[in-house]
Formats: sequence, structure tokens, C-alpha cells
Amino acid sequence: MKLKYTLTGHQKEVSFVAWSPDDRMILTCGSEELLKLWDVESGECKYTFQKLNCNFAACAWFPDGMNFISGGGDKCIYIWDIEGKEVDSWKGPRIPRVNDLTVSPDGKHMICIADKEIKMYNLETKAERVIDEVERITSLSVSKDGNSLLVNLTNQEIHLWDIKDDAKLLFKYKGHRQTRYVIRSCFGGFDQVFIVSGSEDSQVHTLYNIFICPTY
Repeated sequence: MKLKYTLTGHQKEVSFVAWSPDDRMILTCGSEELLKLWDVESGECKYTFQKLNCNFAACAWFPDGMNFISGGGDKCIYIWDIEGKEVDSWKGPRIPRVNDLTVSPDGKHMICIADKEIKMYNLETKAERVIDEVERITSLSVSKDGNSLLVNLTNQEIHLWDIKDDAKLLFKYKGHRQTRYVIRSCFGGFDQVFIVSGSEDSQVHTLYNIFICPTY
């Protein structure tokens, strides 16, 4: 294995990377006022997205790979296309300071986290649904069928939510360590029956089976 490209251009930390659905493009953002779109084959920066006094902390692709969404600490959420154009936006006091976000597999909903809340937006009707958590949320992951959501909390728990209809907390998982850093978890294994999580003990925890090993 050898280094193919070094993508340069950010002036501050890069904390978020998102591959396009077809793996041909990469989005990068972090703690500065810009977001970059890169071509994987050439290593070229295709576009730099900027908004005055805006912060891009997280981004996510739509399933079609033609559009993506971004959010951050400025209480603004934007939808962009891969040609560099702004498609839509949410602004104002009701918009949270986004720590992480994703788009549902059907492309109809945007899900983001802000402090102790999970916010779900219908991208067509702009309707909003809020799920309250018990501790501050650091990251999220949605299942391939769009019916389940994982969130990591600062109390060193991972919560599994059923979000298909009315939100329902299904399981709580423990065992990983999360004290200083943002730790992420995801679905994995055959039919996504396992939960995989990073940990500050230098281990990757793959101990969680959502049907066998819940911890309440």
C-alpha cells in the first residue's frame, strides 16, 4: 500500500469526512468556515463551499450522490449540489447547533443531533420531530433500512432507537470507553444485527448483538 494523494487546503482541523455513495467524491469539513468537495481519482478539490460566519461541523450525502447536506454551530443547515450551488437551507433560532447529521436511506429525512436532542426533519414538508435523550449526544448512525438509529452518549452508553413510526428506545449498550473524545458506533454484520463501536481503551468493540445482548 502506498500514499496516493495528500488533500491539502484546509487551514484548521479536519474532523469529518464523508464518501459519496459511488465512492467517486469525498466531502471534508471541521472547525472552520468552509467545506470541500474532492475528486477521488485525481485528488483535485472540485469546490470549496463557504458562508460568512458559518461553521461546517458535519456533512452527509443524499442517496443519489448528487446532493449533500451540511450543518454546524451557526444554527444553519444547507443542502448543496455537486456543482457548487446552494439548493435549500434552514436558518433561525429553532435550528440547533449541529454536532452530527445524516440523511435517511430513502432521502426523505435529515436527522441531526444537538446537545440532548435528536431532531428529524422531513425534507419535503419541513415538519420536525424531536426525540429527547438523557445525556449529551456525540454521534449518530442510521441503519440501511432507515428504521433504526444509534446514538453515542457522554455517559458511555449507546442507545438504539426505533424511528420507523413513533420513536421508541429499544436497547442500551455499555462496555466501550468514552470520556474525552467523540466515539462513533455503527451497524454491522449479516443483516446489521451487530453494533460495532470505537473505544478509548484502544479496542474496537463488536460485542453487541441487538437481539441477544442488550444491557438495560
